[in-house]
Amino acid sequence: TPPPDLILLDVMMPGMDGYEVCRQLQADALTRAIPVIFVTGHASEEEQQRGLAMGAAAYLSKPVAPPELFSTVERLLNLI
Repeated sequence: TPPPDLILLDVMMPGMDGYEVCRQLQADALTRAIPVIFVTGHASEEEQQRGLAMGAAAYLSKPVAPPELFSTVERLLNLI
């Protein structure tokens, strides 16, 4: 199956947090180029910087306004 065009990822997940998932995606040549958007309730500046430093393309705070999510996805997929 083909890889996804984009990944929406929460920070707080059971078993493995989103930062670790992002780190593993970045470490794999097959998934490194897939844009990752963190969508999370952990909206501190420190958490945002951590996510972006790990390779995420964007970091959105919950609740996310649909227009903000759509414009971010469009921008990252070069649809606009």
